[in-house]
This record gives sequence, C-alpha cells and structure tokens, in this order.
Amino acid sequence: MHERLESNSGSPTPSGVVRIPEGTVTALRRHRGAQLEERLAWGPDWIDSGYVITCEDGAPLHPHSLTDAFERRVRVMDVPAIRFHDLRHTCATLLLQAEVHPKVVQEMLGHSSIAITLDIYSHVVPGMQDEAAKKLGAVVFG
Repeated sequence: MHERLESNSGSPTPSGVVRIPEGTVTALRRHRGAQLEERLAWGPDWIDSGYVITCEDGAPLHPHSLTDAFERRVRVMDVPAIRFHDLRHTCATLLLQAEVHPKVVQEMLGHSSIAITLDIYSHVVPGMQDEAAKKLGAVVFG
C-alpha cells in the first residue's frame, strides 16, 4: 500500500503521481488514522484490501455504496443533484477556470492525450475567446 502523502511542494512530479491540495492530504491522514483504529479493533479479522475507502472491516466497498452515500449527502445538502462522476468534471472545470495549464489538467485527470481534455472541457469556460482577444491585443498593441 502506498503510504506517502504529499501536497504541492513545487518539486518535479514523478510520472504517475498527482499533486493534491494540503487540505486533502490532511483529510486523508485523518482517515488513515481512523482506519488504523478500525484495523486494531478488528484484529486478525481485518481484511487488508489495500483500498483507501473500505467497509469497517477493511473489505472493499461495492462501488454502488459510495455512489449511494454521495447521492444521500447531496440530497441532505440541498444542492443541485449531481452524479459522483460529475465531481471529476467539476474539478477539471475549476482548474481550467483558474487558468491552470491544460497539460496539467490532463495529467491530473489521467487522460492519455491533451486533445481529450480539451475536447471535453474547453467549452465550459465562458469568455475564453474574449480573454484571448484581450491578451493578444495587449501583446500586439501594448
């Protein structure tokens, strides 16, 4: 099981590693602590599945369990209904709106090509053409 959790430190990113925000690292460490307590409580009956999100005994969750829990949380929060997978789209959209380079977004999403990232997400950022025209004007005309 990969135990190293790092936030964005500014150092080069090895292939296959995705940087995550410090808040996410903190939440994962807290979760790991709770999971270690469950592991101790279950003793030899603990199932070492190697997954981060598991049942109380360490067994893997059925994918529908996570989806159902997410949908219940969305209903309780009284926000527009979204699917669990929509979180991936939201992440990509927020990164592109924050002007994160599309190549970085591609790597974070695990797309095999930047064309996939741009084909799927470039339309979601309104005003991109206007902003590009302003930047070009600034470069050309000062």
